[in-house]
Amino acid sequence: MNKSKVFSDFVKDVMKRYVNAGKYTKEEKILEGILFKIGLEKDRDFFHNYKFRSDKKKGYFWVDFFLPKWHLIIEINGSIWHSFFKQAKIKDERRDKWFKRIGFNVLRIDSSELREEKKRSNIEKLIKQIIKY
Repeated sequence: MNKSKVFSDFVKDVMKRYVNAGKYTKEEKILEGILFKIGLEKDRDFFHNYKFRSDKKKGYFWVDFFLPKWHLIIEINGSIWHSFFKQAKIKDERRDKWFKRIGFNVLRIDSSELREEKKRSNIEKLIKQIIKY
């Protein structure tokens, strides 16, 4: 089995367990708080751990946050996944291209920025600007 397949299977298993448990990372909780502060409502204006079917028969993509009214997907890039796994970056690029092709904008936020309180206000301003809220 090739490295890419092993990595892909590992990620799918981790995501399945994570999503089924209704879990949030610390950074996802922080971002959700920013969305609430802006005045957005969960399960109306945004969805957490949203599952998209891809154009492949059995394929799908999980996204961290989906804002359907604004055709916006927000992904939080975890420092471990995106620093050490080349396959994660390749997969993200492929996903981003697919989402853009079907009409969505993708905003990627580094998890370290959400952990720094000073940078959170910049993220809030950016999201407000994108959704013109």
